[in-house]
Amino acid sequence: LLMGEVAEAIRINDRHVLETAKPVFVEEEIRFACGEIRPYASIKFPMFNPDGEIYGIGCISSDITERKRAEKELELYRDHLEELVKERTVELKKAQEQLILSERLAVLGQFSGSIAHEVRNPLSVISNAVYMLKRAYNPDNEKYHTYLEMIGTQVKRVAEIIESVLRLTRMRNTNREET
Repeated sequence: LLMGEVAEAIRINDRHVLETAKPVFVEEEIRFACGEIRPYASIKFPMFNPDGEIYGIGCISSDITERKRAEKELELYRDHLEELVKERTVELKKAQEQLILSERLAVLGQFSGSIAHEVRNPLSVISNAVYMLKRAYNPDNEKYHTYLEMIGTQVKRVAEIIESVLRLTRMRNTNREET
């Protein structure tokens, strides 16, 4: 025995087959008199007599409970996979940002090393020249000593700035962790 709404839906589908003379595919839940509800897939088709008139409706139905259960499990699994993909995407994005930052710092370190090298060479020449001038020529002129001291002080100051930049950009040992 079929209950109210399902019976009415079946009558509507039957009427459609009779009016259009075309088959109808339906999936519906059928509630039996015992209270059990089961999903069914049915194809209803017109049956013709030799004169080509419809004399009835044929129906082939199949209990699709297992298929619906499998579809539900697949949907839950798909939702779970989508969540895992979202989490992994966030992790990969963070890792990519870290990689970009590391690459930028590495480039900055190389750049500052190149600049330091290029500036240190002339500073060394200037520093050595000041040292040689102090040793080779020793006039009593006070300005001479003042200017040599000024040059020497500024060379030391620039060297300290270069060393600070190098310390700041020097690559440190990274803390590696498995991800």
